[in-house]
Amino acid sequence: MPVLSDSRVDVMLVISDLGSGGAQRVVCALASHWAAAGRKVAVATLSAPDDDFFHLPDAVTRASIGLNSASSSAVSGLISNARRVWRLRRALKRLKPVVAVGFVGPTAALLVAAAFGTGVRVVAAERNDPARQSFGPIWDRLRRAAYRYADRVTVNSPGAIEALGRLVPVGRLLFTPNPIPTATVGPRASLQEPTILAVGRLHRQKGFDVLLNAFARVQSHGWRLVFVGEGSDREKLEAQAQALGIAGRVRFEGVVNDPAPYYRAADIFVLPSRHEGTPNALTEAMAFGLPVIVSDGSPGPLSLVENGTNGLVTPVENVPALTEALERLMADAGERARLGAAARTAMAGRRARDEAFALWDRAIEFASAGTR
Repeated sequence: MPVLSDSRVDVMLVISDLGSGGAQRVVCALASHWAAAGRKVAVATLSAPDDDFFHLPDAVTRASIGLNSASSSAVSGLISNARRVWRLRRALKRLKPVVAVGFVGPTAALLVAAAFGTGVRVVAAERNDPARQSFGPIWDRLRRAAYRYADRVTVNSPGAIEALGRLVPVGRLLFTPNPIPTATVGPRASLQEPTILAVGRLHRQKGFDVLLNAFARVQSHGWRLVFVGEGSDREKLEAQAQALGIAGRVRFEGVVNDPAPYYRAADIFVLPSRHEGTPNALTEAMAFGLPVIVSDGSPGPLSLVENGTNGLVTPVENVPALTEALERLMADAGERARLGAAARTAMAGRRARDEAFALWDRAIEFASAGTR
């Protein structure tokens, strides 16, 4: 693939931070991919580099806009966002990217505003389910405006295409799935009991409160529930486990550098989200051959999991149904093995025809052609 320019940054990826999230992982994978292909790549965040969980190749320029802290009022929020736009615009003028990609609705909205009149082409990258995810009334309106004015909008699930198809002309909307992971051989986490694993940000979106309620109702008490991830709801979830009387059977591991040892050691993976794009944790668990349970809250997971074939699907926020699914797998090692093997096979098939990076190449290639 040809490099877009000899004198300016080819691609600038913009995201709020490089913390331990799925969108952040995709940003780093894309930065590495394009840098290896000979492109000049920059990654800009609102947060400081000291807060990074993921690390970038040395060939990638790292920029920090600052001002990532929450605002105390609507007025201070307006002022802070105006300053973010100004600083981001200054970074665009300094790095002079041919194309800039803004990840997640609020950051994409800031980028569209900052790029106005600069000649920088903008891709807005939606990585969740825009029909169900809300950032609040103001940001939701700004996100819709940003998607209308962006030169291109990418999504990572078929459901998001349908949701945005009424907002964005079809010629500017492109499906860019997350890359399919490869299961690796290595150490296993030290899990003494049979384990149900949940991986993701500790946030209401993930439905981990529903999982705790379901786990408290199961009849098999020799199992442990392990959460890998961090987030604003950790204290709330820990208090919920205590109130349910299951705190002794629940572990919160926090953020780990590599979740692979947990995938290798666990027995069941559960993601009961209220909404999702196409979650990296789910594709990872399936690639490692774990039997998975997901909710039907969004189309993304349902494009990967067929109920009873390579996993189980339960109604969103339905504690009795999730309890039943857990008990079904906890009681039947043969069923766990069957679904886990089918999940691994499904991911291997998708990996063999994985076009994620090629589709992302296409998403930014319009910049060199100068067409919209």
